[in-house]
Amino acid sequence: PQEIDILWYQNSSLLSGGVSKNLKLWNIQNSEADDTTVILHDELEFDAAIVSCVMDEQMSLGIVGTTSGTLWYVNWEDKTSIRLVGGHPDQVNDIAFSCGDTFAVAIEDGSLRLWNYEPLEQAVQFQVVSASCTCLVFRPDDSTRVSAGYGDGTIRTFDLSSVSMICKMAPHRQAISILRYSQNGQVLVSGDSNGLASVINSETGLIMRVISDHKKSAAAVTSLNFSSLSPHWLIATADRRVSVWAADWETDNNKMISWLSFPAPSFTPSGEPLDKHNFKSLPPSLALFSPLERDTILYTGYGLLQEILFYNFKSKETVRKIDLAHWATALDIIPNSNLIVVGSHDRLVTIVDYTSGTFQDYVAHADEVSIARYWEKNNVVCSGSGAAIALWNVKV
Repeated sequence: PQEIDILWYQNSSLLSGGVSKNLKLWNIQNSEADDTTVILHDELEFDAAIVSCVMDEQMSLGIVGTTSGTLWYVNWEDKTSIRLVGGHPDQVNDIAFSCGDTFAVAIEDGSLRLWNYEPLEQAVQFQVVSASCTCLVFRPDDSTRVSAGYGDGTIRTFDLSSVSMICKMAPHRQAISILRYSQNGQVLVSGDSNGLASVINSETGLIMRVISDHKKSAAAVTSLNFSSLSPHWLIATADRRVSVWAADWETDNNKMISWLSFPAPSFTPSGEPLDKHNFKSLPPSLALFSPLERDTILYTGYGLLQEILFYNFKSKETVRKIDLAHWATALDIIPNSNLIVVGSHDRLVTIVDYTSGTFQDYVAHADEVSIARYWEKNNVVCSGSGAAIALWNVKV
């Protein structure tokens, strides 16, 4: 037997729904002999367990809510249900933008959900029951191909035009923490929760190289980034270490050219002794190449001060710093406007001037902002916190 969570009785009709995902309409008939007959009149199936329902006086039209965060319009006369509002039933782990007008969301419950930007509605959903969907990325210049990483160490690539999975790989034994394509889309790089990175041929799915330089401290890979100004890319891990690589993808040649290690105090932000093997209580180590200054990396993480460092890996020096009011939990650059977007544990989305360091805080979330991404195609910043995402128009 499955749990019934809602009952609605009116005008000799009864509605029931719950864990089974089915909403059932019953006719109740009373006879002169005081016998009651209950007959199943109709039934509709939804995308998740039903937790709420409201109907009109005639019991013909209504609204149904589910545990997946969706609201449905129900018409019993036409035997139809139309999704009005889409949502996320669990933690949003990652957001990726296509070169078109769609974006994808990775959910802790194992689902990958594709959304249209205008109108803002869910278009496609892929569900993996056995593992959480931890990260995803669109292939550059191809809005129909998206790759997703999962908690069981697998990567699945989906074709959105045919709504099908076209490839499944298992390059890691640990949960995949981040995925990124090279600028030309020939190479897919994955990082896991144990500090291991894999370089994968995106066409064949074959592993070209495994990078274990960061694996010693078993810290998760928190950043993978490719420079738009030079043939360089980087890996950052939760132990505040960053490696910079020079790559020639045509010859499968990768060479580490810089290894950075950033210091931290011997205590956590809350004042407790620092556990060198527990990084979950610390702000993440985030690094990306500047699209405005060649050979320059922006880095932020747990350290002596709350700040963004501008580091030139060719001259091997910190060029300048920008002070922050809060520890950063997400970081991205808006190159067209010379702005930096920062998410924080204090539920704020902060826009920082790239040059002067002046900033403006924006409030929209009820929990830590774990995701902050800039979508150049639509000039939009997307922030994520818990199961909610917010889209911000950039106007300068």
